[in-house]
Amino acid sequence: MIRKISFIWLFLYFTLTVKAQSNEFIFKNYDTQDGLCDNNINSIIEDNKGFIWIGTREGLSRFDGAEFHNFYFTSNDGNTGNFTSLHQWDTNKILLLDNLKLAVLNTSDYTLLPVTSFKNQKIIGIIKLSADRYALNAIDHFIIIDHQLNRVGEIKVKGEIYNHIFIRKLETNRYLVGNCYDYYEYNLTTAKLTPFPINMRKYQNNNFGHFELRFIDEKEQKIYIVDYFSGLYIFDYKGNLLNKFQNTVDELSSTNFIAFIKDHENAMWIGTHKGINRLKNDKIEIIKHLEENDLSLKSDLVTTFLLDKNNNMWVGTNQGLSVYKSKQNSKIGSLPITRTNEVNINTIAFTGTELYAGNYLDKIYKVNTKTKTIEVLKNETGVWGVYNYDNKLYISGANKNNEVWLFDPNTNQFSKTVTLKKEFPTTDIITLVYQHSNGDFWYSGNAGGGFIKQLANSGKMISYYKDRNGKPMFASSYYSNVCEDADKNLWFGMNRSNLLLQWNYKTNTFKEIDFNDFKETKNYFFGGITSLKKDRKNFLWISFEGGGIIKYNPRNNTIKNYNFANGLNSNYINDIEFDNQERLWMLTNKGVGCLDTKTNTFYPMDIWDGFTDQPANYNVLKMDTRQNMMWIGAKAKLYYFNPDIVLKSKKVSTKIYLEYLKVNQNNADISQHAFDFKPNENNVELRLVAVDIETGKNLEYSYQLKGLSPQWQNLESNRTIFFQKLKAGHYTFNARVRTKGSKEWIYLAKPYSFSIANYWYQTWWFILLSGILFVLLIWFVISFNFKKKLEKQKAVEEERNRIAADMHDDLGSGLTKITYLSQMALQKENNKELLSNIKNTSTELVESMSEIIWAMKEENNTWEELLSYIKLYAQDYGQNNNLKVRFIIPEGEMNFKIIGEVRRHIFLSVKECLHNIVKHAEAQNVTISIEKKTTVNITIQDDGKGITLNSEKHIGGNGLKNIHKRMEKINAEFTMVNEKGTTILFKIPY
Repeated sequence: MIRKISFIWLFLYFTLTVKAQSNEFIFKNYDTQDGLCDNNINSIIEDNKGFIWIGTREGLSRFDGAEFHNFYFTSNDGNTGNFTSLHQWDTNKILLLDNLKLAVLNTSDYTLLPVTSFKNQKIIGIIKLSADRYALNAIDHFIIIDHQLNRVGEIKVKGEIYNHIFIRKLETNRYLVGNCYDYYEYNLTTAKLTPFPINMRKYQNNNFGHFELRFIDEKEQKIYIVDYFSGLYIFDYKGNLLNKFQNTVDELSSTNFIAFIKDHENAMWIGTHKGINRLKNDKIEIIKHLEENDLSLKSDLVTTFLLDKNNNMWVGTNQGLSVYKSKQNSKIGSLPITRTNEVNINTIAFTGTELYAGNYLDKIYKVNTKTKTIEVLKNETGVWGVYNYDNKLYISGANKNNEVWLFDPNTNQFSKTVTLKKEFPTTDIITLVYQHSNGDFWYSGNAGGGFIKQLANSGKMISYYKDRNGKPMFASSYYSNVCEDADKNLWFGMNRSNLLLQWNYKTNTFKEIDFNDFKETKNYFFGGITSLKKDRKNFLWISFEGGGIIKYNPRNNTIKNYNFANGLNSNYINDIEFDNQERLWMLTNKGVGCLDTKTNTFYPMDIWDGFTDQPANYNVLKMDTRQNMMWIGAKAKLYYFNPDIVLKSKKVSTKIYLEYLKVNQNNADISQHAFDFKPNENNVELRLVAVDIETGKNLEYSYQLKGLSPQWQNLESNRTIFFQKLKAGHYTFNARVRTKGSKEWIYLAKPYSFSIANYWYQTWWFILLSGILFVLLIWFVISFNFKKKLEKQKAVEEERNRIAADMHDDLGSGLTKITYLSQMALQKENNKELLSNIKNTSTELVESMSEIIWAMKEENNTWEELLSYIKLYAQDYGQNNNLKVRFIIPEGEMNFKIIGEVRRHIFLSVKECLHNIVKHAEAQNVTISIEKKTTVNITIQDDGKGITLNSEKHIGGNGLKNIHKRMEKINAEFTMVNEKGTTILFKIPY
C-alpha cells in the first residue's frame, strides 16, 4: 500500500512539474566565472562579424565562442559603464547608451566616443526605425536621428506622460506610438501623428492601469500591450482585442513584463521577473530556473533576448547569460523511453532494424529504429546485459537460479538457455555472457563467481577461478567487459580493478597486465576498467574510471596513454565505442567526446552539438554499423546521431580576424593593411580571433610571417603572437584557422604587410662614409701613436737630462763643498766647525737624493701621496728652523691621480717658498691649506714681515722666477699677496 501511494505521489509530482517547466528547454549558461564582465545583462546583439556583444551593468563583453573579451571604459569619476540598448549602427561601429548617454563603440580599435551633440541629453532607449533612422527615447518625446547621428526630427504626443512613451514598427514607414492609454500612428515620411484605434482606458482595473507597448509582430500583425496589474493584451492592426493573458496558475507566471522576442518557430518569448512565458498557438509554456539543474535557465529574472543568425535564443538575466540552441540546427535525435527518471538504459543490442535497450536490473525496451516505436518486453530477468550472437539476444542479469535467457526476435519469444546456480552458488547477478569465435560461451558472475566456459561441442562446464591449491588465478572475482583479439585471446576488465586480464587461447592460461608497470604510466592513477574495444589493427583500447584511455598493442606489449593532459576533456571515462570510420566515441563525466584515432584529435561535444543532457545521465554507447548511427543509452532516454554529420558540423564556418596589432605596445589602425614603421618600432604584437559560437573552443590557429620565415607556425590555446626586435625589412603576416583534425584552413581575408625602416647608420651612404672615416681613423691612430712614441722618447731623454742636471747641481755642488771643507779641516787644528759643515752638507745630499728618487717613482703619482710628502718635508724643515708649520688638508677628497712631472714641480715650488720664508720673512708661523674646487688650490701664508718691492729682486735669488716657470709648465696659476705677512696661492688644474 505504501509503495502504491508513493508511486501515485511521484506521478502527480512529475505531472505538475512537466506542466510548470518543460524539460525540452536546455540552456548553456555563462556567468562571471566563465569570463563575463558582469552577471547583470542589459542588452545583447550580434554584430556583422558574428561576435555576440553583451551590455551589462558594469561593462561590455564580446563573445567569440571561445572566450569573453571585456571592456569597462571607466570614466574620470570612477564610474564603470552601464551599457544598454546596443545596436549595430555601421560596419565596425555599435550605437549604444552608456549610463543613459548616447555613445558609439568602434569595434576596430575598441574606443568608446560620446556623441557630443547629445552629451546633456538623458536617453532611456534606442529604437531602430529603418536603415538610416533611429528614435532616441527622451522619456516624454522621441528624437529622430539619421545615420550621421544628426537630429532630423521629434515625436511628441498630447496629454500627460505616464512614465515614458513607446514606439514600435507596424510596417515600412508606419510606427505605433504609445502613451499608456493613448496610441498614435506615426508616418516617418510625412512626420505626422494620427490617432490609432486602441484606447486602453476601457481596460483599466479599478480605474487604474499602467499600459506599455512592448512588441509588434509585423508578420502576424499583432500588437502586444502589457499591464502590470491586469496582464497581457494582444490586438490586431484594427485595434481589436484578440487575446488576453492574466497572472493565474494556468496562464502567465508573472505580469512584470521585461522583454519580448519572437523565435523561428513563431513562438513569443516573454521575459519576466519569474521566468520566461513562451506563447505559441495561444498557449503559455513557462520556462524557469531549476536549482538542481545546471542546464536550466540561469535565473528567473529575464532582462533581454537575442535571436542570432543560427536561430539560437540568447537570454539575458540578472545572474548571467543563457543560450537555447535551436532544434533546427541540432544533429542529435532523442527518444524518450519513459516518463520516469528512475529508468537507466545501461545496455544496448541490435538485430536488424530493432534496438533492444536494457534498464538496469529491470525491463528490456524494444525500439524500432525506423519508426521510433517502443515496446516493453516482459522478461524474467532483471537486466544487466543484452548481447547479440547469431542474431539472437542473450540476456544476463539477476534471477534466483542465475539463469541466462535467450530472446528470439523472429518469434518474439523468451527461452531459458542455461542455468548457472550450481556453478555460481554465491552469485546473484550474471555479469558477462560472451560467445568466443570458436563457439564456446563464457560467463562471469559477481560475489566470487569467476569464469565458467561452456564448450560448444559438448556443453561441458569448465570453471576458472581457483587453481588446484585453492589459490585465486586472478585478482578480481568477476568481470563484466570482454573483447577478443585477432589471435583469439580473450581480454577481460571490470570497474573495480585497473588490471587487464588476458586468457591465452593457445596455452589456456591467464595473465594480468598492470599498466603501472610501464614507464610511461608508472605511479599513474587509473581506477577501474569501464570498457574494452579492439580496432581493425588489433590494438586494444581500454577506458578507465580516472585514468583516461590506454591504447595497448598486445603483440609487442607497448602502450599510448590518452588523458586530460594531452587532449581529453576528462580522465573519467564511462564507456567507449568505435564508429564506422574507427573514430573512438566516449562518455565522460563531462559529457560526450570523440577521438579521431588517425589524427589523435579530440572533439568535445556539448549543448551546441545537441547533447543537452546532464553528463551523469549518459550510460552506454552502441554503434549501429548497418545504419551508421551511434546510440547513447541515458536516463529515461535514448539519443542517436550520425557520427559523420555531427563531426562535419564541428568544422568551422567562419572568418578569421586580426583583433589588434600593437607596435611597441601602441595600437595600430588595423583597418589599414599596410604599415611603415620607424627603425625603433620593431616590437610587434598581434592577436587573432575567429568567431564560431558553437565550436570556438575547438579551433586551432597558425600564422606565417614572410620576411622572418616562410614556415607556418602553430599556435596553442594562446592566440597572441609576439615578434621582438625585428630587423629592418619588409614583412607580410598571414593567419589561418580550422577545426581540430580538419584539413581545411580558413585564411585572413587580406594579409597584413609592414616595413621596418633602417636606422640612419644602417643606410648605404652612412656605411660608405663610415668606411672612409674608418680608414682615416686608422691612419690617424697610427700617426698619433707614432707621434706619441716620439714624444715619449723625447720625454725620457728630457727626464734623463733633468736627473743628470739635478745630480750635477745638487750632488756636484755638495761634493765640491765637502771637498773644500775637508781641505780646510786638514789645514786647521780646530776643525770642529768645518766638520759640522761637512756633516750638514752630507745630510743635504742624502735629502736631495731622496727627493730625486721620490720624484721618479710612479707609485707616488697621487695627490694624497704628494700632500703627505709635502707635509712631512715641511714639518721637518720647520722644526730644524724654528718655524711652526700648520696643515689644513681635506680628508678623503685627494685620492686621485697626478702626473709625475706635475707632482715634482709642485713639490719644488712649495719647497722654494718655505726656504724663502725661513731666510727672508722672519716668520714664526706658516699655514699650508689645501682646497679642491675646480682646481686644486694650495695656499701658503706666513706671519712674517712680508716682501718689499726692492727685496723682490733678491729674495730667493731666482727662486720666484723658477716658481713662475714651473707653474707655467703645468698650466697652473701663481699669485703672491703682501698683507700681514705673505700669502702665496697656487691654482693647479687636475
